[in-house]
Amino acid sequence: MSRCVEFVESSAHVQVESIGHECDLAVLRVHSEHFWETGLASLTFGDVPELHENVAVVGYPDGREDVCVVDATVSQVTMVHYAHAAAQLMAIELDANVDPGNSGGPALLRGQTRCDVDYATTHLVPAPVVQRFLAEIHRRGHYALCSLGLTCQPMENGYLRGFYRLPAVATGVLVSTVAPTGAAARSGLQKDDVIMQLDGAPVANDGTVQYRERERLPFDYLVCLRGAGETANVTIWRDGGEQRVQVPLEPLGSLVPVHSHGPQTSYLVCGGLVFLPLSQGVKTPYFGGVPWMHGVVLVDEGTYSCIEEILAHGVNQGYADLKDLVLRQINGQEVRNMQHLAQLLEKSKDGFVRLDLDEDRVLVLNKKQAQNMEMYQQVWI
Repeated sequence: MSRCVEFVESSAHVQVESIGHECDLAVLRVHSEHFWETGLASLTFGDVPELHENVAVVGYPDGREDVCVVDATVSQVTMVHYAHAAAQLMAIELDANVDPGNSGGPALLRGQTRCDVDYATTHLVPAPVVQRFLAEIHRRGHYALCSLGLTCQPMENGYLRGFYRLPAVATGVLVSTVAPTGAAARSGLQKDDVIMQLDGAPVANDGTVQYRERERLPFDYLVCLRGAGETANVTIWRDGGEQRVQVPLEPLGSLVPVHSHGPQTSYLVCGGLVFLPLSQGVKTPYFGGVPWMHGVVLVDEGTYSCIEEILAHGVNQGYADLKDLVLRQINGQEVRNMQHLAQLLEKSKDGFVRLDLDEDRVLVLNKKQAQNMEMYQQVWI
């Protein structure tokens, strides 16, 4: 059920102080003395609401200027991929659809902010995520999502546990990959280690830990709610014995940026080929399994470029299936970034331009025809 309340107030200028792209949050500064003199009461953060508990989600729907309140019930606490994050974060799922445009409003219960911001149509950002965001802004001036820097697979198969000689009462998950520059690698964690406990919480064979009574969450939720510089205590099984490792937590560096900051990004169109700087937000479904995406820091301010789209034209006939591939070389030269891409295209002295792509694919353009097209353009943001 939703209800609307009219609220008339003059507009005020606000300035973005800090942004947490990974958790979809921001801190705004209001430049208006009148705004703070209206007698507004502050709210306190509460705990994560219990299952089946009712909350009131407050916001301003699209196309309206009055406050809308949606009554909803908490159906589960889970982990979801946020819009700008390459990892999962805790979220609260509701049993009712929140009106489009309500993003940014709090979910209230008895005067407390229980889950602060509407994340999507049926999800809320819980208070612990908001509190961690604010704590990191206060402590470090910016927010970054911490990670162990590894991937794991479940060990629900008894033969798999037997192969690694796990005791009958032991549970855990098998480390599949370790990012070479991540926190886990620097702390000595290795492929084929079995993570049995994280900060004293036993990790089940399906990768979950106890959250509340009759509720479980993936074990990495414990890491997502920690700050950079804090230490995670990890109990592992290696070579038939139990070991304890301390892992200083930190954000995971990435060769491919998680997202592009700002409302627009640089692009170049040549011969109907639309080039964009590669980010995980651009092609996460396709590039999600590429091993070099995570754990490698790119130097010299370089960025990979990819063919985002191929616009139909005679000059690129037969190349339709080559989109979504990373551009490696132009005429034998490595492409460092988008500006370098434009320079290589301009400086090409041959009648043809050869582009080497991922998967050992080759694309050749007629330079004169490609640059004479009306759609040849470049924009740097």
